Amino acid sequence: MLRLSKKKVAGVAALLLGATLLPAIASTANAATPVTITYGMWDDRQLPAYQACADAFQVANPGITIKITQSGWSDYWNAVTTGFANGNGFDVITDHLAYYQDLVNAGQILDLTPYVAAAKVNLSQYQPGLAELWTKNGKRYGLPKDFDTIAISYNSAATTKDKITPAQLKYITWNPTNGGSWERLLKTATIDKNGHNALSPKFDKNNVVTYGLNAPDKTTDWGQTDWSTLAVSNGFQFLNKNPWGNHYNFDSPALAQTLAWYRKGIAGGWILDPRNTGSLGTPALMEANKIVFSTNGSWEINGLVSAKVPVKFAALPIGPQGRHTMFNGLADSVNAATKNPAEAVKWALYLGSSACQDIVAAHAVVFPAIKTSTVKAFAAFKAAGAAIDGFTSEVNPKVTFIPPMADNAKDVAAIFGPYLTKIYFGQGDAQTLLTEANKQINALFTN
Repeated sequence: MLRLSKKKVAGVAALLLGATLLPAIASTANAATPVTITYGMWDDRQLPAYQACADAFQVANPGITIKITQSGWSDYWNAVTTGFANGNGFDVITDHLAYYQDLVNAGQILDLTPYVAAAKVNLSQYQPGLAELWTKNGKRYGLPKDFDTIAISYNSAATTKDKITPAQLKYITWNPTNGGSWERLLKTATIDKNGHNALSPKFDKNNVVTYGLNAPDKTTDWGQTDWSTLAVSNGFQFLNKNPWGNHYNFDSPALAQTLAWYRKGIAGGWILDPRNTGSLGTPALMEANKIVFSTNGSWEINGLVSAKVPVKFAALPIGPQGRHTMFNGLADSVNAATKNPAEAVKWALYLGSSACQDIVAAHAVVFPAIKTSTVKAFAAFKAAGAAIDGFTSEVNPKVTFIPPMADNAKDVAAIFGPYLTKIYFGQGDAQTLLTEANKQINALFTN
C-alpha cells in the first residue's frame, strides 16, 4: 500500500486546518506553479453540475485546475481499475460502494481521516447513515456526495386510460403469495394484442402489447431497483451483519419467494421478460407503450420526467414487513498514488461541502448528501415540475436499508448473476438455485 510520509501528511493537514469554508483554504498551488487535478465520473446527467462546482473551485483556487473526465459506467470502472493498477489513475474518483471495498483492500485510495479532522468537517451535516458507509476499520475513504432511494415510476396517461386511480397508487401492497394490490395493478395495466388485460380469462400472454412492469435486471446481486425492495419487505437480510459481514443469506426463503414472484410475472406475461428489453431504458420503453410501471432510482428522475409521455412517481409497495428501499450513497475518493495529494484532498473535501452540494442541488439532477443541500434539491426538483414525493417520502431510517457491504464484492456478483438469470428464465427452482449460489458465495469467506 502506498503511504504518504508523516511530513507530507502534516503538510496536507496544515492546508486544511481550521477551514470551515473550503474555497478559502490556502493552497500550495499558485499561478507560478499550477497544478491539474484529474477527476473521474460516470453519469453524464451530473456532469454540468460538477463542472459548475469545478468552475467555482477554480475561481477560489487560481493555481488549481480541475479536469473532469466522464464516461459510461463500464468504461469508467475499466479506466479506474486499469489506471490505479498502472499508476496513471485519476487523482480523485467518484466512488461506489460496490467497488470501494476492493480499492481499500488494495491500498489504492487514501485514508482521509486526518484531513477531515484537520478541516473540522461536521459529519453530522450529512443524511443519517451516509458518513458511516465510507469508513472501515476506523479509517475514512470518502465524504458523502449524494444519496438515492427507489420509487415506482409510471406513465400517468396509461394509468388514467386503465382507470387506475391516484388513491390506488398511494398505498400499494405486496406479498409473495398473491402479489397484493401491486400484482393486480400490474395485471390491470398489461394489455394483449386483442385489448384484454392480464386479469381477463381471454388474456393472451404470448401476444402482449403493453406489459405492466419493466423487466428486472437479470444479473445484479444487489437488486437495487427491483427485487431487493420487495425481498427486504418480506424479511430478507443480505448479510449476517451489514456493513462488513462475512456470511450472505441468499438462501433465505424470503428471497426465494420474492424471486419466484418475479418469475411468475415473467411467465405470466405481465412483467417484461429481461430478454426482450433490447437496449431501451425506462423512458424509451414507456414512450413505445411497452411498459406502464417501472421501479427506478432517484438518480434517474431527470431522464424520466424528460420522456415524451407524462411520468409520475409513487412510493414502493408495502410488504409483509413494511415498505423498504435501498439507501445508497456515493462519495469521492482520493487516489493513494496521486502526485498532488494536497490539491486532490482539497478538491475531494470541497465536493463534500455545502459550497459544492448547493450548486449540485440547484441543477435538480440528484439528491445531495448534506441535509440543508437536500432540502434545496427537493425545492429545485419541484420548481422544475417534478413531483418527487414517491422518493422523498421514503427518506426515513425505518424504511431505508443499506446495500450489502462485504469483501469479495466482484466475486459475489460473478457467482450470483448466472443463478438469478436461471430463476427468471424458469431454469430451476428458486430455493434450490439460491441455496447452491449461497454455498459458493460463502465459500469465498472461509479461505
